Amino acid sequence: MTEPLHELRDLITNAFDFAARQGRSGTTMTSAVLKNTLLTLTGRTFNESQYGFDSFIGLIRSLPDLVTVEGERPPFVIRLATPPFPSQSTSLIDQQVPVSTRLPLASLADTERIQVRQDLWRAALDYTAPYGYWWVNGEAVEASAEIAPVGATRFQPITRDELNTARLKFGEQYLSPEQTTHWINVARGAIKALPERRAEWAAELKRLVISHVETWFEKTPGLERPNNLFSTPQTGSKRQRLPVVARPPARTAEQDDLRQLVLSVVRAMTEEELGTLQLPASAVLRVHQR
Repeated sequence: MTEPLHELRDLITNAFDFAARQGRSGTTMTSAVLKNTLLTLTGRTFNESQYGFDSFIGLIRSLPDLVTVEGERPPFVIRLATPPFPSQSTSLIDQQVPVSTRLPLASLADTERIQVRQDLWRAALDYTAPYGYWWVNGEAVEASAEIAPVGATRFQPITRDELNTARLKFGEQYLSPEQTTHWINVARGAIKALPERRAEWAAELKRLVISHVETWFEKTPGLERPNNLFSTPQTGSKRQRLPVVARPPARTAEQDDLRQLVLSVVRAMTEEELGTLQLPASAVLRVHQR
């Protein structure tokens, strides 16, 4: 039994609306990005066979009054024929929900369940890597030199300014101005500075990474988007934590001298003084993972 096409029309309209709310185009996207967005909105259950089609692009071509297909071969560009008018329920959401969380209800529920591949998570957030990251052979790989491997494409991470912008928007919703300033300028965005809002920031950060990865694939010409960028764990499976570990910059002689001075001071500290010592969580995690 096939699903009714009117439900598919609503789903596709929601997909473009979802893209617009993430700061991307609300009228065009590649066929690969559209399909993945549909998977996100349906908890990874979407399949063109539900509507009686063997191929996704064939299903999309069957809706010429809703979308048009540009291009003769992948990646196809899907264009919304008529931008949707917001419904009354959508308008209420726009009035009451902050921009950073204006997602379709299915997407809000699925964000917690979706897992981002660890290589993409690290590449998207590790803007301190000396040579950045390459996308090569279907994986995000840290670069060891400026010279690109054969068939590699430079992967653009989320910048420090983009992260701080997201933190400012998050602070407007959950923190006082003083707390936001301290979090960004003093704690440098460390999640430990949000003892009561860690879960909310983790979800917001995941949405930011998902949107960034999708946008990068959409805007990078000639790059085929794989279908395994994200996954949803089976019920009862243990979720994997994906720590963000910023790599330290290249060491200099001055830094080595300072490091030796700090070690000498720590050795001379009393037990009471050691109890007040604060260490960056990222540095502790690097040492723990060695």
